[in-house]
Amino acid sequence: MRLTALALLSSAAALDDGLALTPPLGWRSYNAFGGHIDQSTMIAMMKAMVDRSRSMEGKPTSLLDLGYNRVGLDGGWNDCFPENHTFHWASDGRPVWNSGFPDPTAMVAEAHALGLSPGWYLNNCGCAENAFDAEMADKVMRGSVRMLAEQGWDGVKFDSCSQMHNLTRWTELLNATGRPVLVENCHQGAYTPGMLQWQGYLKSGSGSGYKHFLGMFFGMTAATPLHNVSFSACRARCDTLGDACGGFTFASDDAVPATLVRTCYVQPSPHPNHMDMSNAHPCGGQVSPSDCPFHIYRVSGDISSSWRSVLANLAYTLPFLGEGGLHPPYPPADGIERSRPGGWAYPDMLEVGNLANATEDRSHFGLWAIVSSPLILSFNLSDAQTMDRAWPIITNTRVIAVNQRWAGHPGRRLAAADTPGSAGARSGAGARSGANASVVGYEWQIWAKPLGGRSYAVLFSSTGSSPSIDLSIAYATISADFAADVFVCLYDLYDPTVTYPPIDPNVHDDLVVTALGAHESAFYCASAVDTKHQTCQSTEARGGCPV
Repeated sequence: MRLTALALLSSAAALDDGLALTPPLGWRSYNAFGGHIDQSTMIAMMKAMVDRSRSMEGKPTSLLDLGYNRVGLDGGWNDCFPENHTFHWASDGRPVWNSGFPDPTAMVAEAHALGLSPGWYLNNCGCAENAFDAEMADKVMRGSVRMLAEQGWDGVKFDSCSQMHNLTRWTELLNATGRPVLVENCHQGAYTPGMLQWQGYLKSGSGSGYKHFLGMFFGMTAATPLHNVSFSACRARCDTLGDACGGFTFASDDAVPATLVRTCYVQPSPHPNHMDMSNAHPCGGQVSPSDCPFHIYRVSGDISSSWRSVLANLAYTLPFLGEGGLHPPYPPADGIERSRPGGWAYPDMLEVGNLANATEDRSHFGLWAIVSSPLILSFNLSDAQTMDRAWPIITNTRVIAVNQRWAGHPGRRLAAADTPGSAGARSGAGARSGANASVVGYEWQIWAKPLGGRSYAVLFSSTGSSPSIDLSIAYATISADFAADVFVCLYDLYDPTVTYPPIDPNVHDDLVVTALGAHESAFYCASAVDTKHQTCQSTEARGGCPV
C-alpha cells in the first residue's frame, strides 16, 4: 500500500554537535545536473573530488585535500507513485529510490571510503507531497530519518516544496539517532534566525470577512505600510480600500494584538506565504554554536548561472550580517550578526564554472568567501575544460582561509551602489553605506571581514557593466584599528607575488583600486602594524592575514 496522506508536529530542538563551526566546503549536484542525476554520476563526482592529477605549487592536490569534504545529492533520486503523487510507503514512511540508484547504501559507503561526507535531500520538490494528515506526516519523517541513519548519510538538505516544514521535529528525530548530521534549511529564506511570527488576513471572496493564516504575503514590496496602528484600524483601512486591498499582514505572536502594531501592510493582490515559526523554534541565531535547528540556512530563492542572480542572492545575506533586509519579513538593521559558527547564512550553491567567464567566477567565489557563506561547488567536476578554468579560483587557499576564519563577525558590506556615477565609497550619486539594504549593489560593492590580529580582508567588486571603474574606501571605515599612529601592511589575496611597502594612513588614508573592469574584483588583506620600520613580510606584521 502506498501513501495517501500529512501535517506537522512541533517540538523544540537545536543542534550542538560540533558540526559547521566553520562554513562547510563541498560539492552538490543540482546546479551541475538538475534533476538528471544517478548513482554512477554521483560516484564519478566523488572520485573527481579526491583526484590528485592536478597540482598546487608542484604538489599533487585534490579538492578534498583543500577541505572540500561534503558531497551532496540533490533532487532526482526518488521514485514517484503516479496514483497519489508520493514517494513514501504508507506502511512505514520509508522513501522509495528510483532505478537510477540501484544501491544507495553502497554509494554512501563509497563516499566514506574516499574520505567524503555524503549528504542527502528530503522534503523534495520532485514529486512534492502536500496532502498528508498529521499522523502520516510524522510517519514519513520518522521513516526518512530511519533510512538516513541506516544508509549512513552525514548530511541532509530539507527543501521547501513538500509540507514537512517542521525543522524542529526533523532535528529531534535526527538527534535521536545519535548520528551527527549536517542540516541545511532550504526554505528560500523562511524559518531563518531572527525572523518573527507574522499574521496574515486574506479578504474573502465576498469582501465581507477575512481568512486568517500564519505568515505574510509574497511580493511585500507592493504593500502599503501603516505605522503604529491598532489591529482594528489596519483592518478598517483594508475595508475602506475595497477591491484595492485584498488583505493585510503584520508581525506579531498574537492573531489579534491588544497593543499597537508597529507596521501593518495592506496588499492589493496578495498571495499568501504560509509560515509557522514554531517550525524552527528556538532560533535566535545570536549565540555560537547557533541555537537553530539547522547548521546552514538558505537566505534566498534558487540561484541561476547569471551574474545578476549572483548579486541578488548575495544581497539576501545582509539581514543576517546585521544590516537589515531588502523587505519584510527579514530582520531589520539591528547590528546583530546571525550568521555565525554552527549556523551560517547561505545564498545558495556556487555557480563557479557555470557563469559567463572566469572573471565572474572569481568575483563570485570571493563574494561568497567574504560573507562566510558555505562554499559548495556545483559544476561537472569531470569536465576538464571547466575544471581548468575553475581550478585556480577554487584552490586559492588564501581566499578559502578568509572564508573559514572566525574573528567575531561573518563579514559586512562597507558600501555599494546600484547606479553608475559613484566612483568611490566616500561620495557620489548612487553610493550607499552597507547598512542601506535597499541597495543590491548592481554597480559596485566593497566588503570587509575581520580576521583577527588587527587584520581585515577587503573585497572590491565592480559588479556593473562599466569598462573601468576606480573605487576607494577609507582605512578608518574598514576598522578603528587603522588609527593615525599605525602603518598598514597590504597583501593581494589573488596574487601573492605582488608586494607593497608599509603604508602610512596619514599620507594615504584610502585604500584605492583603479581600473576595475566589468564584473572584476580585487581582494586584499590589510594588517595594522605599529611602525613603518617593521617589514610587511614578517610574521608579526601579517597578523591574521592568510599569506
